[in-house]
Amino acid sequence: MGLAGTLPYLATSLSTVYCSWELNHSNAGYGFMISETTATQMLHLLEPIQLGYGATILSFLGAIHWGLEFAGFGGYQGYRRYAIGVAAPLVACSTLLMPIEYALISQFFGFVSLYYVDTLACRNGWTPTWYRTYRFLLTFIVGASIVVTLIGRGELPDRVPGAVTRAKVLREGSADALAEEEEARMAEKKKAAASDDRGKE
Repeated sequence: MGLAGTLPYLATSLSTVYCSWELNHSNAGYGFMISETTATQMLHLLEPIQLGYGATILSFLGAIHWGLEFAGFGGYQGYRRYAIGVAAPLVACSTLLMPIEYALISQFFGFVSLYYVDTLACRNGWTPTWYRTYRFLLTFIVGASIVVTLIGRGELPDRVPGAVTRAKVLREGSADALAEEEEARMAEKKKAAASDDRGKE
């Protein structure tokens, strides 16, 4: 089941590389199999999916320690084991507020750090002996997927902004539009005042 859980991560990672390739090799807006517009839209869809799924996996891997503590596996460790379950979701959720590249790098280090913690827990008898090997395999697949995604995003042309950049542009565009509306309103008021003055004369 754990290995099956890495399939969406692999799929989003490989899809990012493919869309990046299409954008870099598109001619007059048309790629090899999909258009430049479609590839760009797919990238915008893949970003939150991969980040959200990565945050979910990271949170779940931390939550396993709560279950082990409730079951008393390896003895009751108290707050030391609960802290692992709390730290993982905190790191995972904070990555959702970051730009895509920083979020992926943070999740990579989150997965590697949690693997190190799980290795120590296994050595201390807090987890089953097979758990260390299982976690290494999962961490390797997810970590490799993140690296592949970052390489794919590194190949993107500058014309494809991330979600944070798009939000910033939208916000700045809204502010400019409001400023233009305010200027037009003031001009209308001045015209109305000028016509009133002429009428009085």
